[in-house]
Amino acid sequence: MWKLINNFLGSKAKELSPPEKLFDTENPTYTCNHQTMASVFNNYFVSIGKKLASTIPPPNISAYHVVYSGPEQSFVLHETFTEEVIAVINSLIETKSTRQNDIPIHLLKLCTNVLSPFLEQILSYHPF
Repeated sequence: MWKLINNFLGSKAKELSPPEKLFDTENPTYTCNHQTMASVFNNYFVSIGKKLASTIPPPNISAYHVVYSGPEQSFVLHETFTEEVIAVINSLIETKSTRQNDIPIHLLKLCTNVLSPFLEQILSYHPF
């Protein structure tokens, strides 16, 4: 098994070898028996998760509080108005380049009065 692991890990790991002896905490002794060593490793890795989980303190708040928390822990989308859309479009810098498939900024500015009511509706839409 160690040859397979060393081969998998690459050339640096070829220097690794299995431990010659291992301390068995259940029977406070050192063992050289490969079967016992495998069992000690197995018992350690099987139990480590439960041992670590037992050291984590329980939370101070209930699940109900987390799910139904107040507005201080949530966010709200405010309604968008046409004037706000117009102000944002007018603040765009025309000299900035757009991507190939984007609408040029100078065209957006020319059509601001036509587009802004539609953009207001899109930006204010709340499906919930």
